[in-house]
Amino acid sequence: MIAAEEAEQEEIAIVRARGGPDVDLCVQVVEQSYARKYAKIKQSRKEMKKLAWDMLRKQYRWGWPRRYYLLTADIWVNGRVDNGVGLESLLFQVVQRSGEKITVSPRQGFETEVWPTRMKLQKTNGN
Repeated sequence: MIAAEEAEQEEIAIVRARGGPDVDLCVQVVEQSYARKYAKIKQSRKEMKKLAWDMLRKQYRWGWPRRYYLLTADIWVNGRVDNGVGLESLLFQVVQRSGEKITVSPRQGFETEVWPTRMKLQKTNGN
């Protein structure tokens, strides 16, 4: 852009040095010509910037491998509770003791992405 501005100033200086009755008109023509060039440069920079951002976005969104598989496993341990009752006992107003012994609940799960960036599939097993 700086080179274009310098070229414009040089061309205007040449037109003024040549002289003549239509010097101002010739200077306007040169300025209009460079104004069109600046507009083209600005437009091409804008398009190039948009293209670069689109390419970068696609690279980060789609360029990396997205498929994954996640396996999980855990164990839930519930301890004893003195005088504990369950929710059903509370609702039906019947004493059914719960929490009298320690319970162990193994659990496992699996997750994957079946449609990249759109849908995940998850399956869990356990109590």
